[in-house]
Amino acid sequence: MALPILDREIDRFIERYDKTFGLELEFSAITRGHVWAVIGGALLLLALSLAFLPYYTTVVLALVLAGGIAYLPRVAYRIARRRRRLAVDDALPGLLQQLAANLKNEKNIGQVLSHVTETAPPPMDYELRLLAQKERDLGSFPAALDDARERIGSDWFDVTAAILKTTSERASTEAEALQNLSRVFAQLRSMRDRIDTATRQGRTSMQIILAAPFIMAPAGYFFLPARTWEDIDFWWVKVFLAAAFIMAIIGISLAVWFKSEDV
Repeated sequence: MALPILDREIDRFIERYDKTFGLELEFSAITRGHVWAVIGGALLLLALSLAFLPYYTTVVLALVLAGGIAYLPRVAYRIARRRRRLAVDDALPGLLQQLAANLKNEKNIGQVLSHVTETAPPPMDYELRLLAQKERDLGSFPAALDDARERIGSDWFDVTAAILKTTSERASTEAEALQNLSRVFAQLRSMRDRIDTATRQGRTSMQIILAAPFIMAPAGYFFLPARTWEDIDFWWVKVFLAAAFIMAIIGISLAVWFKSEDV
């Protein structure tokens, strides 16, 4: 009974992975074998813990593994999607310059995008190819642009898509608008780089503070005298450690959220 349910959940996980990590982020495809390998590794780790470590340690490890399996893919997706969005934003100024130059001589926006795709930097080369494929599948360039906007999630690309959707016979007008937009994006990128440089020290300190408990706790377990751990039998120590653990999880969640947001 449990095995068919697990199989269905694995199929749903692979389907979500293909839609998010695969289609949106260009990650390599995974199979049921990969998923079963992760599950088998987790079960083996728990079995070794149960055989050689105290029972409560295995329970904590099981909770950590369960939380990691449920939470880490979401965190990884948010971080990877943000990095990809920033890469798209970095590529847009040069891409818009190419589009503007080609629109002066070619009025067909589909042909222009086809030419630009050949020299576009990643990940825009993939996005433009996917845009052309969606246009063929949907039979509508505006609909393909809307699909790309939802997939990329970039405010800069949203503005670019709005201009491309209005491109028609007045190619010279849109070419001038794209050139102006390219200059604006270049200035915004320069400003963003200066902000990142100014805040890099604070972000590095935050990462060190977040990593410190996970380094110091195992080190204390192995290197502190055994007498130190006898006090853990007192209920107030357990309450204190539980509260510290909860606060650490909240702090990590807030740090991940802050990092995923733009200044």
